[in-house]
Amino acid sequence: MTFIEVSELLGNLGEFVGSIAVFVTLIYLAVQVKYTRALLAENGKIALGQVSQTNSGFRLELQRYGTQSQIVEIRAKVEQGEAVYSDEHKTNFDQLSIIEKMQWRSFQAQFAIMSDDSLYQSSLGLVDNQDREILEHQVKQSMPYWEYFDNYIPSRLRRWYKQHQND
Repeated sequence: MTFIEVSELLGNLGEFVGSIAVFVTLIYLAVQVKYTRALLAENGKIALGQVSQTNSGFRLELQRYGTQSQIVEIRAKVEQGEAVYSDEHKTNFDQLSIIEKMQWRSFQAQFAIMSDDSLYQSSLGLVDNQDREILEHQVKQSMPYWEYFDNYIPSRLRRWYKQHQND
């Protein structure tokens, strides 16, 4: 065997070993991609669970705060049994004492913060479409009154409202 033949043999052997290495690497990468996809899907489920738990906790806290006797009385004065806001609610709000107005603003601010967080989660695809539609409707309905009541409204929620108020 001449030097050229040995070189060709070694070259061919090198190409063969190299192609096997590439094949093994591709199999390894395919397994890693499959594993990563499964991990991402599991993390997505965990994230959805955490979002749901956080939203439920926030809603329960808002409900608990909203059933305190002081807030119930103020709510009765402002809403008078009607949950859907009307211009009469503005007049009723204006007749509250300063302390009652502060308590009402605090209650409404909590709802605005919860709404802002829920809409943000929705933009990430973490909120059910039906829940998002209900929330969007509530925000569109409530925003003019929150502004009138002069309560805290997160800036992201204000921007969202400006973009969607005519939808």
